[in-house]
Amino acid sequence: MVTMSVVAGAIYIWPQYIIQTAGINGLWSLFTTAGISLAVLALQIAWVSLTKSTPFAAVVRNTWGVFGMWVVVSMTGILCMTVDAIMLALFGQMLHVFFYPLTPMVVPIILIGLAGIWIAMRSLNTVARNVQFWFPLIILSFGFVLFLSFRNVRFPAALLPSPTIVIPQWLRATLGTWFLYANGAVVASLIPHIRWTRRPRPVLWTALAIGFQTMVLVVVFVTVISTLGPAATAQLQWPMVYVFSLVSVKTFFFKGVGMFVIITWTTALVLYLAVHIYCFSWNVQTMADLSSLVRRWIALGAGIVVTTIAILIPSTISAGKILFGVLNPVDLSWTVGATVLSVIVAWVRHRRRKHS
Repeated sequence: MVTMSVVAGAIYIWPQYIIQTAGINGLWSLFTTAGISLAVLALQIAWVSLTKSTPFAAVVRNTWGVFGMWVVVSMTGILCMTVDAIMLALFGQMLHVFFYPLTPMVVPIILIGLAGIWIAMRSLNTVARNVQFWFPLIILSFGFVLFLSFRNVRFPAALLPSPTIVIPQWLRATLGTWFLYANGAVVASLIPHIRWTRRPRPVLWTALAIGFQTMVLVVVFVTVISTLGPAATAQLQWPMVYVFSLVSVKTFFFKGVGMFVIITWTTALVLYLAVHIYCFSWNVQTMADLSSLVRRWIALGAGIVVTTIAILIPSTISAGKILFGVLNPVDLSWTVGATVLSVIVAWVRHRRRKHS
């Protein structure tokens, strides 16, 4: 669920922005962001272990009190849901441009939003099992098409990094990559509910999840750059679609990239939304001490808000300005600042209780 919650909703627009910002050396920003993400998630796991609470809302309440809980969880949820809305809007716009030009853009956005809501309204076990079932199929199909794409490599020399790294460009590319790893405290909510068959190692498994998705992004980066070249990648809004459109398999079950995008990416985005909406509604349920039935209505309301915001975003240019110009810096600053400060406060209180 952690793996599905961090990057599945945004891989189709990768890696245009960092190529525009830092060129081929933008790849180093990915590793920087992955390191920041892993450090934040490790701190969240330590925070959970210090407070011994679940989900995220209860962790915050035991650290900052009721008022602090409403402030921190509300801000975290709003940022997460806004990023989700932009991911949904960009995906709907991509489907409209490439596959359904005669269909109003709101149609795929609404259908995907409803599918994510339908899963998010179910129990935690149901959400987890849906992810467990679909995740291997998504990865295998994605890997299959990537493998076929290697035949179209034309610019391998473009992967050679520049010997000079411009610090401001590197920092801006790092900041612009954060949305790939932002997940709205999913780890802090889920970790206490894992039934470990052996010694609990939450940090290790979280690192494996983040590392796996980083590896996927690196492979995509290499494939896109070596196939299209840096100049074309910087100009194309959805470089992955152009790469996969070059794939042709002459069989009765697969033709072009259309079926792959419609089934695989749509499923990944639905699960991405479902995990985030479920965790948001679960935390609101904890804050207000509500029943499971009410949580489902909260999930429905949150999903409708996400879908509505996605519909209201007029274009990919507007979505990009909001994502890279506002949400990335605000979400990164908030997540790092709130997590570090909360861990310090929780540790101090834990030490006082231990010695009292």
